[in-house]
Amino acid sequence: MGLNIGIRNKILNKSKKTVITKRAEQEVFVTSVNPAPNDWGGTSSWPMTILTAADDCYFLVKLPKEFKTLLEAAIVILPDATETIQWDIEFEAAGKGELENQKTNNDLNVTQDVVLDTITELDLMKSTAGNPTGLFPKALKANDYMGLWFQSDTANIQVLGLRLKFR
Repeated sequence: MGLNIGIRNKILNKSKKTVITKRAEQEVFVTSVNPAPNDWGGTSSWPMTILTAADDCYFLVKLPKEFKTLLEAAIVILPDATETIQWDIEFEAAGKGELENQKTNNDLNVTQDVVLDTITELDLMKSTAGNPTGLFPKALKANDYMGLWFQSDTANIQVLGLRLKFR
């Protein structure tokens, strides 16, 4: 798959003669899991899930064993118009043997200005009125399964995928 998750950078601290191991940042990109196959489409070479008003799509990720901290998370879209879009998102995570809603949160009626045909990232890490500390709990850990539900009242949201950056 081209993912090299276990990279570590070694830094020599000359004053103390010790080696410090620093985890390299890694990224994962996944496309949506959409229950309605007729909502799949594409523009040029970009496969996407096309959401009409009040449609939704889902993402499912298993955090790798090297996961320590989530640094960035974004839904990646390709806008079909220059406009202000609205979205809702719900997050759930749990590890093997845990209840499916062990870690849960949501953010509703978030808005962002977008520009026609410009790849845009909807930042899921930023603080909003609904979530002043952000969407994701600090309790996420390696090997957790993480599910995201994404919905919008804006017509024709073209969803390319979910991008996660972690250490």
